[in-house]
Amino acid sequence: MPVPHILVIGLPKGIQHPIDGFAKSIGLLVKRVYAELGNKGTLNLLPRPEHCLPEISAYLDTASQGADNYSGCHIVVLPYASVPPECLHELEVAAAMGAIVSYPDPAADSTWPQVPTRRKPAAHDFNRALTERLKQELRLFAPVREETLSEFIQQHAIECGVLLIADAALDSCDKTAPHRHEFIRNAVIAMTSAAIDGLHGRFEAYCGERGLLHAQNGRTAFVMSIYDGDDRIEQVKCETHLKQGDRTTREAAARVYYSFVDLEGVRYVALLHAGPHPDDGTFSSKVRLKRS
Repeated sequence: MPVPHILVIGLPKGIQHPIDGFAKSIGLLVKRVYAELGNKGTLNLLPRPEHCLPEISAYLDTASQGADNYSGCHIVVLPYASVPPECLHELEVAAAMGAIVSYPDPAADSTWPQVPTRRKPAAHDFNRALTERLKQELRLFAPVREETLSEFIQQHAIECGVLLIADAALDSCDKTAPHRHEFIRNAVIAMTSAAIDGLHGRFEAYCGERGLLHAQNGRTAFVMSIYDGDDRIEQVKCETHLKQGDRTTREAAARVYYSFVDLEGVRYVALLHAGPHPDDGTFSSKVRLKRS
């Protein structure tokens, strides 16, 4: 079982997926104690505040891996939900035994957003601001990544269950310029998150909110054939892609070609190409439907 790198206490449920996706993209595994906006406009720990203590204890036991101290443990206590005194005491003990425990304070550090009001637009703005600030915090704890870009995508496909990788989609993936790797990771995560969570608008706008540039067409197209075993069940021409880098080298012009596929009540993402800019033209792409 993977060992979590960090515990975040008081994470609003509304930002679970973008935080999980970002953490995964930088090689970080996050354990969470959730919080939810209550009727009085304050955040409350879930399912109840008293459940926080066993979550802290379980994290410390797992993350310490049998060591006689907690030097490998990292805990961020978000300031928006009230934490019970017994939990604060446990965190003090953990810090005395080597754990890194941080308590962000919007009053002392204005980069952290203020607690939201009861109005939904304000809560939405708060979630977006907190997501971006928490990403900065998580980067401080990111382990050194050793896996290749293609390995990350293949592992993500296994974990999410909705990513269908075309036969040749990753052939040139690891030739992508290093400074474009995070873009490709974030693009793949955005596509699968949209498939799992659903969209309340256009995917192009969904990408824009995440700083990703979406294109409807270009000089490259893929004729995607979907196979269920030996049977071809669908064929469609696809040009939609996410992009980063123009008027640069092929390796630095990163492109991620994709298509959403709805089959038997499940929305999948077919990944047709991820890597340097492909050649101009139209190419065949074979996608195989997963069967459990």
